[in-house]
Amino acid sequence: MRKVKPADVKSSFNSLVTEKKSYFLRQVSSLKGTEHEMKDLSLLSEMTFHSLYVEFECFVSDLVLAYINRDPSAYQQDLLARAKESVRSKFDDWTASRLILKTEKNIKIDEIERLIDPKNFNVTFKDVVTLKSKADRWICPVYSAGIAAISAADERLIDTTHSIRDFIAHQSVHSKTNMNNMLRTVDGGSGCPNAGLGSTQAIHNVGSFLKASVSNQRRVLRYADRLLSIAQTL
Repeated sequence: MRKVKPADVKSSFNSLVTEKKSYFLRQVSSLKGTEHEMKDLSLLSEMTFHSLYVEFECFVSDLVLAYINRDPSAYQQDLLARAKESVRSKFDDWTASRLILKTEKNIKIDEIERLIDPKNFNVTFKDVVTLKSKADRWICPVYSAGIAAISAADERLIDTTHSIRDFIAHQSVHSKTNMNNMLRTVDGGSGCPNAGLGSTQAIHNVGSFLKASVSNQRRVLRYADRLLSIAQTL
């Protein structure tokens, strides 16, 4: 059975993000000197950022599925444990203890998708803590090591990126408050890989925040580079 290669998933994500960065830079050049340059740059930065995070979310979903596809044993153990817990809650320990699961050494990727995501959505995680928890249960240690080792700085970056995406998408008071709370803590100070990516002041216009330059690079592209570097470690 041909299995999905995690390296191919990472390579695909790298290509997609690189393409979006190139597109962004071409549009920045085309806007120079135009009447609404600054306003359009803000909108471009906001749209590009949203698209970048969607790509990252899809990447994580595909990577988790690829790891399970390589070795589905951990996922099947978790599936049996959940089945036993369900039977225990409805019947008793005696019945639950007698459940068995006919396991498979190889499971096709589309079958894994149906098992984990029967409604045909992407496999999403509300935050890195949840991602680590699910990876620990679903993925064999040899493949989950990168996810388990996500650093504090990388965790803040991913969760902050998620919060910015949510505000762009929903524009709600709650999403704005959450985004600003995340932006206050993402930086981590001098030497942190997230330096310049946060703000101690409340952000009201996220497009303006993302188009601003930090160390001669627009903030939206710095976020893109951080997501790229993190992706290769997972």
